[in-house]
Amino acid sequence: MIAVDGTKLPGNASRNANVDYERLARAILEEARAVDAVEDGLYGDARGDELPERLRTGEVAARGCARPSAGSSNSARRRRARFRGTAASG
Repeated sequence: MIAVDGTKLPGNASRNANVDYERLARAILEEARAVDAVEDGLYGDARGDELPERLRTGEVAARGCARPSAGSSNSARRRRARFRGTAASG
């Protein structure tokens, strides 16, 4: 019997039906190795977390370092002015 919150439930577990953690771990690792082998066949030696080609070449990085456009600095100035105006009157 197993008591859960005062409720008695009958238990019927056999030693053969219980899972051995070592056996379970071996099965998980075996499955992971099989999946890894299939994925190596599909994708090669790539790890899967590589940057896309356009980011590896620096093309996008060079564009990202460009000066902000005049419109973006004007909108930032307007936001600051609005904030200062509301803060001063508050």
